[in-house]
Amino acid sequence: MGLIALTIALFTIYVLWTLVSFRYHYQLYTEWRRTNQKVHLQIRDTDGSEAPQHSLLAAGFLKKVAEETPV
Repeated sequence: MGLIALTIALFTIYVLWTLVSFRYHYQLYTEWRRTNQKVHLQIRDTDGSEAPQHSLLAAGFLKKVAEETPV
C-alpha cells in the first residue's frame, strides 16, 4: 500500500512540475516573440541600388577562411 501511495505522489508531483515548466517556457517564448521582431537586412551597392544577397558570398566577405591546413 505504501508503494502505491508513493507512486501516486511522485507521479502527481511530476505532472505538476511538467505543467509549471511548460507554462514558464511558454511565457518566455511569447515574451521573446514579442520583443524580437523579424528584421530583414537590405544591402545596397555604392550607387544606392539594392544588391542581391548572394553578392557578399561572391565578393568573399562571408567566406570562411580555414584556420587549419589539410595534411
